[in-house]
Amino acid sequence: MSEEIKGFEKEKKKLIELVFEKAKKDSKQTSKYPLARHIEEMTDAELKEKTLVRGFDRYIMGDDSQPSLSHYNLNNAAKYLGYENFGDFCRNYFPEMGTERGNKSNNSNQKKSKLYKGLIGIGTATVLGIGAITFNGLDNSQCMYWEKTHYTQIDCDKKLHPETPVLAYDEQLAKYFLKIEPTDTTSFFKAGKAAVWYSKTDGEIEFFSAPGNHPINGKELKPVTKYIVRKYVLER
Repeated sequence: MSEEIKGFEKEKKKLIELVFEKAKKDSKQTSKYPLARHIEEMTDAELKEKTLVRGFDRYIMGDDSQPSLSHYNLNNAAKYLGYENFGDFCRNYFPEMGTERGNKSNNSNQKKSKLYKGLIGIGTATVLGIGAITFNGLDNSQCMYWEKTHYTQIDCDKKLHPETPVLAYDEQLAKYFLKIEPTDTTSFFKAGKAAVWYSKTDGEIEFFSAPGNHPINGKELKPVTKYIVRKYVLER
């Protein structure tokens, strides 16, 4: 599963441009490495220097060989500029996506505007970012939300608690991204590689069936290790 949001290249490019413009103004630096280090310091390392340099090369220098930033990093970049998250940045910086521009253009804009609203839910008080989400196309007729151990599909018009993020439906994510309770019979590794991922918060550890970001706190999941299996599964 991809850790990036497909599309939104114009929005990503503008976001990174503004991030480096802010860093240049605040730090008085002019080259990408000192600027990236400054941003890392200002975000308490939520945005890493190497990640920022790759983002600079891709979106400012036009090097398409560099990877797109993950949703988690896009959220943190938007927060650096004072927005709630990437969706909030898109909605506020590109308000024309919700305006009237003729029937054909407006239909497309309304669909993308819905996706902006869906992105806003990721990174709020309950969800900071889910890197494994992929938006395939602009059809937002079906959505999903995190329900304890898995994503549940719902109609996008369904009313939920205001703090419950509603995301554009992703079949792969809904099918394979699960919170699990591993036992001594769980297959933690396949062909020498991790087959389970984990997150540890305040001493509590949670296990998931696929890579990505934690659906609640947005932190990137880590591949399980033999030490983690021994300490938190076998010895309990």
